[in-house]
Amino acid sequence: MRIERNMFKNYLKITIRNIIRYKGLISIGMACCILIMLWMTNELSYDKFNHHKDRIYRLGVDFEAGSHTVYPMTMPSAAPLLIKEFPEVINAARLEYPRRGSVKYKDKVFQETGVGHGDNSLFEVFSFPFCLGNPETVLIEPYTVVITESIAQKSFKKENPLGKI
Repeated sequence: MRIERNMFKNYLKITIRNIIRYKGLISIGMACCILIMLWMTNELSYDKFNHHKDRIYRLGVDFEAGSHTVYPMTMPSAAPLLIKEFPEVINAARLEYPRRGSVKYKDKVFQETGVGHGDNSLFEVFSFPFCLGNPETVLIEPYTVVITESIAQKSFKKENPLGKI
């Protein structure tokens, strides 16, 4: 027992001496660990709200043109082809990369970011929470949209946005 105490005391002294001697390296190491931890936390926090998050995958294109680059995009025909050719694929959703776009209601026009196009299977794959409307029947008809609560508030104020043009 006494030997273990002396050994622990010795290890503690050596650790304290090294911390004092190598402050810069230890600071850099701790900063790197914290940054890696923050990055991992951020990476693991995506899409936690989806019910089947462990079964959702993103299809991308792997380019080798001078440098190796992976783009999160494919041809529009990839989704139906995946469902047809691979029995493991239950459903596929297509989503266009979000851009800036205009939202117009009556005489008001707003420029919004994050405007994209998606097909009606989008809400079968992803579990986005809805304030109003039914995720099962949305985007079935042409020229229909889904808007966020903030855009609805900005555009419609106190009006119910369902069914408006």
